[in-house]
Amino acid sequence: MKMKHWALATVVAAAAGSACAQSNVTIYGLFDVGGQLEDSSAGKTVKVVSGGRSGSRLGFRGSEDLGGGLSAIWVGESGLNLDTGGLGQGGRFFGRQVYVGLKGGFGTLVAGRVATFGAGTGNFDMFGEVDPLATAFGIAGVGSTMSSATGLRVDNTILYQSPDIQGFQAGVLHSLQAVNNEVAGRGNNMYLTGLGTRYAAGPLYAALTYEKINNPTGGKDENHLQLGATWDFKLIRLHAAYARETGLFSDLNISGTKNGAGAKAWMVGITAPVGNGIIRSSYQTRDGAEVGGENRDLRVIAVAYEYFFSKRTSAYAVAADSDGKGTLDNMPAYDRRQYTVGLMHRF
Repeated sequence: MKMKHWALATVVAAAAGSACAQSNVTIYGLFDVGGQLEDSSAGKTVKVVSGGRSGSRLGFRGSEDLGGGLSAIWVGESGLNLDTGGLGQGGRFFGRQVYVGLKGGFGTLVAGRVATFGAGTGNFDMFGEVDPLATAFGIAGVGSTMSSATGLRVDNTILYQSPDIQGFQAGVLHSLQAVNNEVAGRGNNMYLTGLGTRYAAGPLYAALTYEKINNPTGGKDENHLQLGATWDFKLIRLHAAYARETGLFSDLNISGTKNGAGAKAWMVGITAPVGNGIIRSSYQTRDGAEVGGENRDLRVIAVAYEYFFSKRTSAYAVAADSDGKGTLDNMPAYDRRQYTVGLMHRF
């Protein structure tokens, strides 16, 4: 009997060891907190801010080896406000991204809430590399002038991303309803289709992303196109991007345009290693088409320095000036300056 018990225990232990070898779960995150002086048309404000460099988060990810090169994968990631202890993204528990899917030689196929290919964030992003401010650092990031790059996330989404083939990668996604739950009648949903491609080889990185957003009121559909590239000269890296947006009506565009007008935006910038850190700088503009007496134009100039104590911990300082013009002139959300210093730790 003792021999049978020993044999059974051995089999159970072997099975448990095999399961552990085939699957894994990781807890990860990023904590970022700093102090900020903001000077806007509403006056000066001194505050503690969460995510002065990058949005604070806590995430869980896992995978299981299904054999034959196929794996089941999942991610759940919460946005955190370190200054208050609350959740980001409007209080959603997994507001940054949450999905489950399959990954193999064919690429990756998932379903859930994801950031688009042009969002500048998320596990399927292709555009963040283009921005010298890493689509981060508050108003300094290119999301100030390009709507998708402000961290565009969509619900109810099916996404496919190809494997990397000699530096080239592509993807397609479709959201049945970009915000909240689907309703009866396909045309009554604000569904979104997105495409993305990127190429990285040698000193060149280039990306092209596109989203089309259905207008459930029957008006023109909203379109976001973003194109960007970088070239690394080792001592300095050059960055440039262009965006064109048309038919703006949704809350997914950053300028508050609701009248179907469009906009063009562009950005140029540099990154360069200095000491044990990186200096980052950019100049960007947004030119909104004039419709109904509205002309929503914006110019943003920024410079930042990030110092690395280690691979996980860095300190940063950033100064950014956002100058709203036309309809945006003297609006606190667009006409303001930010000066931020902070500390970021990844785990």
